[in-house]
Amino acid sequence: MSRLELITDSDISEVAESAETFDSLKEATAPLGALFDLIQAERLMNIFDAAPRRRPTQARPTTRKKQTDYDRAFALSNVFDGTFGHLIDIAQGKVSILSQEREQAADLFPAERPEQAPLFAQTALDPQHRRLGQSLVDEALALAQAHRFLHWELAFPNVWKNWLSPHPAGGFDAVIGNPPYVRQEQIQNLKPGLKKAYKTFNGMADLYVYFYELGLWLLRPGGRLSYVVTNKWLRAGYAEELRGFLSSESWLEAVADFGHAKKFFPSADVFPCVVVVRRPAGSGAPDEAEVCQIPRDVVRLDRVSQDVSDKAFPLPRASFTKQGWHLDPPEVAALMDKIRRAGVPLKEYAGVSPQYGIKTALNEAFLIDTPTRDALVAADPKCAEIIKPYVRGQDIERWYAPWRDLWMIVIKSSSDYPWPWADAGLGAERILQATFPELLFHFKAYEHKLRERQDQGRYWWEFRPCTYYTDFEKPKVVLKEITWRLEWAWDEAGHYVNNTAYIVSCDNRWLPAAANSPLIWWYAWRSAIHGKDEALRFIREYVEGLPIAQPSQSLQPQATEIVNQLISRKKDLAETFALLRDWYTVEMSIVKPNKLLLEPFALTSDQFVDRIRRGRGIQRPLSAAGVQAVRDEYARTVRPMQAALREAERLEWHLSDLVNEACGLTPDEIHLMWATAPPRMPLAPDAGALEQDGGEAAE
Repeated sequence: MSRLELITDSDISEVAESAETFDSLKEATAPLGALFDLIQAERLMNIFDAAPRRRPTQARPTTRKKQTDYDRAFALSNVFDGTFGHLIDIAQGKVSILSQEREQAADLFPAERPEQAPLFAQTALDPQHRRLGQSLVDEALALAQAHRFLHWELAFPNVWKNWLSPHPAGGFDAVIGNPPYVRQEQIQNLKPGLKKAYKTFNGMADLYVYFYELGLWLLRPGGRLSYVVTNKWLRAGYAEELRGFLSSESWLEAVADFGHAKKFFPSADVFPCVVVVRRPAGSGAPDEAEVCQIPRDVVRLDRVSQDVSDKAFPLPRASFTKQGWHLDPPEVAALMDKIRRAGVPLKEYAGVSPQYGIKTALNEAFLIDTPTRDALVAADPKCAEIIKPYVRGQDIERWYAPWRDLWMIVIKSSSDYPWPWADAGLGAERILQATFPELLFHFKAYEHKLRERQDQGRYWWEFRPCTYYTDFEKPKVVLKEITWRLEWAWDEAGHYVNNTAYIVSCDNRWLPAAANSPLIWWYAWRSAIHGKDEALRFIREYVEGLPIAQPSQSLQPQATEIVNQLISRKKDLAETFALLRDWYTVEMSIVKPNKLLLEPFALTSDQFVDRIRRGRGIQRPLSAAGVQAVRDEYARTVRPMQAALREAERLEWHLSDLVNEACGLTPDEIHLMWATAPPRMPLAPDAGALEQDGGEAAE
């Protein structure tokens, strides 16, 4: 390798010399490479770890797999210990464990071992044992060919000293890269090998996680690693082992998080961050790391280095542990901590955990529209008892979740509810037919798919077991699991929800008041998991711990009154807007209104007329009387909606003040909250307010 590195390939003769030297290097290291391939393939095949330490003594159905695992490990151990022949020759595929004569003899035996245990222990002369050994070698060689294992010590032998030891000396000066983003579902077959090889292994981790540990291993002491990679690992639960590994096994020097910055890779949907770490080299570990967050909207590729330099600030390395990493300046971190200390976990405040929406496991069978519901009830009025109105996550808006005329057939598991057929066994379907004949007829169209569901009740037509059905019919808060805006709604109409939302059974208006506050969005942006397009994932475990500031006796009634007003106004607006959409369709012949007509609140009367004209198209121009009719509708409907929205905004500001007061925020802390406000804050303060010192500042 040293000779090869001295060749510059500056002319044809040196290119030829380089190729010849490299070929001789490959030939010299091929035997050892084949052995390493075999070892690496075994890690993926999980032969030795899966085998019991001792041979099962009895042939039973429960021990059959253990017997097979033991036989496989025994056969492969005979490959490695030389029982079947020279290991390197076998690994290179030069010789077969089965000679031609032995292959012919092996054909006299069945391919699978009979269930009866053998009377004598297997020996290397047993043809079946040899056949098993050869099949394992073939499988290993196929894996090696498919994955093209790279053995760094052989590919770069002069980079390390004592490289045959578990801890070779040396390594590269720098490792840089953009590890592949491959989801964990796509690497199931690699997980046994990854678990053996990497301290950072987590069963839910995506492939890129392991590139960090590999990169650090490739470095010499003092060498640097820098990757451009997704930012998911900064807070994801599956990267806890990785964060702990980087905290203890490396010197973190810099992290720059660019959020959902599509400008970096326009053709990919990514959340890039750049990290720089060093492999420890004795003393001299830095006390701090330089970090920064640059919102995607302000990323400029022509000045990334300058932006990072301008916005970076130091954080103590001690603050980076296996817990989620937050790249916030000290004053922001202090405010985050204050919010946590001032509140109590939502689970404790509400006295109940958030509950999942209903998981049907086959929506087409259980989720129906109003015509289908009406037909079922007309044919069998008893169906009305178990067909419930429901809302989807996408229907949940701020304060209020309008019902879209959707229904759910709620047929509980017999383990939760005493149906007439609950304990009937094979006769259950006959009793269902007698109890709900029309419902059984409906389900029969989906019977095959219903029977194949993994989540189902005692019988194929039932939901999975659930202990909180009654909570859906109580007053409650409903929230989306994946949300682009802060939208918690109050529901006391008994709506069920599907599995894109959660419910919190709680008859206390302070909960939605606090949960819908700008303060909580500011907090959640820095603590919740981020998903596609910077949506936040309000998973159950996170919502359970969301800090809810407790109101004083004077704040609670004020907040309750304001929340009630906001809910009422939101309902009124929803009803008015439904009438406006009907007017678009019936009077203006606009079947699909554009976005501005769907949100006409910022339009003037003239702009409203212009949008109606465009919606109708040039083939259906407005007459003078038509224009006047549009202006009249604007005055009758849109202008009152604008006034209602302004009043709702005033109420929201008042409510935000109450939540800030309950949390004990100072004017300076409120100013900081708005100065560092994330995108899509629930309220938009007046421009220029941030220039003021203290007080309720804005963006």
